[in-house]
Amino acid sequence: MAALGPAACLEGEEIDESELLAEEGDAGEPLTPAEDQTLASPLDEVPVGLACSQNNDCQEACDCVGGTCVPDGFGPPPEGYYCDQPPQRACSSSASCQVGCVCSGGFCQPNGFSPPNPDCHISPPDSYETDNTWQQWKAYTGSPQQHNLHSTTDEDWVAVYFGYAGTYRFETTGLSWGTDTVLEVYKYVNGKGPLAGANDDIGGAWWVPDSKGSRVTLAVPANSSYLIRVDNKSAASMYTDSYEYPRYTLQIVQQ
Repeated sequence: MAALGPAACLEGEEIDESELLAEEGDAGEPLTPAEDQTLASPLDEVPVGLACSQNNDCQEACDCVGGTCVPDGFGPPPEGYYCDQPPQRACSSSASCQVGCVCSGGFCQPNGFSPPNPDCHISPPDSYETDNTWQQWKAYTGSPQQHNLHSTTDEDWVAVYFGYAGTYRFETTGLSWGTDTVLEVYKYVNGKGPLAGANDDIGGAWWVPDSKGSRVTLAVPANSSYLIRVDNKSAASMYTDSYEYPRYTLQIVQQ
């Protein structure tokens, strides 16, 4: 008897050719096991977002929304999980870092003592602190002084002595964007004496930072002393949106 072909009948039943091919596989080779089609959960790959309370807790190009750092929506979005990484402040020495932070690996890091400083990525107060009252004044010795205003209530007090009579210009200049100062000059008479002059804004185009600087010009007698107060009118958002405090340079120039 001839061998039964794939389509032959056996005991009156027709053999399904597709079933035979399924058993043998293509060209008679064993079948390859089916791949696992189970989809991975997105939660398996996406890290938890960086927690925040204000925008400067996040990287550049990221904002704090609902307690989490997310892209700020301006320009191309950051690649990968950029907003999930904490911001860092570059440094060359620990003098560039806040108290409680050290310069390690080129960045300001907590110094390891408890409790850790959470603001190592923010600029430190200027080197003239503490100078927040007239009793805490720091001396002006002839060279311009670079200050910052490390809180919304920060103010800086400086004392200056004039050995010779003349007309002098007291001013805040070189302001960083968003800095706004008020300048007051007092006579020194065994302490803070009467107000000799004051100025809020020099004025000018709004997009020029120094338009928010301050200037007072006085004729001073020989062997006289003055106290200078620089008050802070910078917007509170400077302390939640920026990594740098408002900055200015105080200088006194003879006319």
